[in-house]
Amino acid sequence: MSGLLSELQRYFGDELRTARANAMRNPVTLQRYGVRGTPSLLLFHHTRVEARWGGHIDPDEVVLRIERLLPDIEEEPPAAQS
Repeated sequence: MSGLLSELQRYFGDELRTARANAMRNPVTLQRYGVRGTPSLLLFHHTRVEARWGGHIDPDEVVLRIERLLPDIEEEPPAAQS
């Protein structure tokens, strides 16, 4: 998975930030996002999950999905209301 994340970071540059969560050390975080198996890959925009993959992850599919989502998620998040 780290190889895939590195490749995505190189391909998308500043448009994408990557992070990893160790399943054994972060069970609460994984439960929060409904991750039931590893490997899993979640694509977030701000705090919302926009896409998810589990099991065998095809890098080309991930790139295509991110490229399709980028135009729709480049907007800033809505301002918090008081």
